[in-house]
Amino acid sequence: MNNIFISVNFKSSHLIDNWVKSINNCSIDSDVIIVDNFSTIEEREILRLSSKKYSFKLIELDNVGYSKAMNQALLFCKKTFKKGIIFCGNLDITFLNIPDRFIHGSYVYVPKVTEAKRNNRNPFLTVLQKKINPIYKIAAKKKSVYIYFLAVILNKIAGYCPSKIWAIHGSLFCFNISLINDLDNLPFNDNSFLYSEEWEFASFIESNNFSFAKSDIHIKHFSNATTSILIKDQKDFIKIWAPSFINYVNRWDV
Repeated sequence: MNNIFISVNFKSSHLIDNWVKSINNCSIDSDVIIVDNFSTIEEREILRLSSKKYSFKLIELDNVGYSKAMNQALLFCKKTFKKGIIFCGNLDITFLNIPDRFIHGSYVYVPKVTEAKRNNRNPFLTVLQKKINPIYKIAAKKKSVYIYFLAVILNKIAGYCPSKIWAIHGSLFCFNISLINDLDNLPFNDNSFLYSEEWEFASFIESNNFSFAKSDIHIKHFSNATTSILIKDQKDFIKIWAPSFINYVNRWDV
């Protein structure tokens, strides 16, 4: 069963070499797909040269946002592959380990996500932390930094309490391709430009009765390496995050 790697580029071509090389070091049988959300002609030319150098599939789009770009890559996978394990996420990661075998079936495989100051970012949200979502909803509707930070604080407190995993960290979503091949809809929200993909994915797999499976996938995530060019301060963050979270709320009737 082949491994299918997907990522989205927006002004982050400098990360591609490390990303692809880490895949090649950890996976023998792999297909690589990068969606370029157009930023500049120069950036697109770099992607075209990189696609020839590393023999990956390049999908060229206007800047449609992270979620729609990811869905476009998944649509390509639906048309192209019948079997496989999909790894989709950011370019700002290094793969440290990918197991040779995965449990076959309707599974989402939970990776270990290491960051500079954190040993593991998974679970990103537990079932208990999901109960904080109404406060995030208020923060999004009011575009309030203060209410958002209140939700974050409550979230961190709830994270110390034992509870089952509900959402995995957005740097890498790994799942059996049947998650998209056997369903009519897709995990991410086409209307969202950036952020809230963890919530979208969690609600998607929950509604379709997929199960989590432990795995030996291990990645290193370079936090904010792909978003720092867009987000300068908390006001910028709220302006971009809030509409995406409201889209999530509307899609799943939260």
